Amino acid sequence: MPGTVEVVHNAEIITATGESSRQCDIVIVDKNTPKLRDIKSHRIIPVECVYGVIEVKSRLTGPELIKACENIATVKRLPRNAYVKLRKAPMDFAGPQYPSPPIFGYAFSFGGIQLKNLGRKFFEWCENNPQETHPDAVWVADSGMIVWGPTNGAQIWHPNIIHPQTERDLLILGGRQEGDVLLGMIIGISSLLVRPLPQLDLSSYLTKGLFYWVQGRESFPRKRS
Repeated sequence: MPGTVEVVHNAEIITATGESSRQCDIVIVDKNTPKLRDIKSHRIIPVECVYGVIEVKSRLTGPELIKACENIATVKRLPRNAYVKLRKAPMDFAGPQYPSPPIFGYAFSFGGIQLKNLGRKFFEWCENNPQETHPDAVWVADSGMIVWGPTNGAQIWHPNIIHPQTERDLLILGGRQEGDVLLGMIIGISSLLVRPLPQLDLSSYLTKGLFYWVQGRESFPRKRS
């Protein structure tokens, strides 16, 4: 991974409005992500700082794949609104300098059932859930990968569909030699880490529920030169 990101294990992702994900196996975050809570076995991360999540299984079966899809979907459903707004003119606020790209979600395993059967289970789950919640790829190290490809045939496959509503086909691909699957996964991740995330507005997380009592207001005259 490039030095601009950090790989976090066993993390929970939260929003400024109180929603949270299930515990995620691996989360790739911005290097400057504040540590809201960081203990040896658990970390809490603002959703605005997340590039993507990876669900890891030692062996991927149909039920394990569905569980991974559900975990990824809980992250993709989280709203991201706590970004610093840029001011164009007095009292005129625009959005962040860079629009936030969709959070990517991968399922990875070292082995599993036949790739074709996994592909069928994956397709059935996607058919019953909104496209913006779909995992971006499934990687099985010892057999191959399940990825999305454009319907126009412009390219054979693409590990990340940037626009969630893009029309696409599901492709099941096998690796020719050891390492092909991992290389494809790394390329897929790296292609989404070249663009910085918008700046987090941490005050949106820290001010919720806080109230201050106004005791009074007084002006102080300036000294004249």
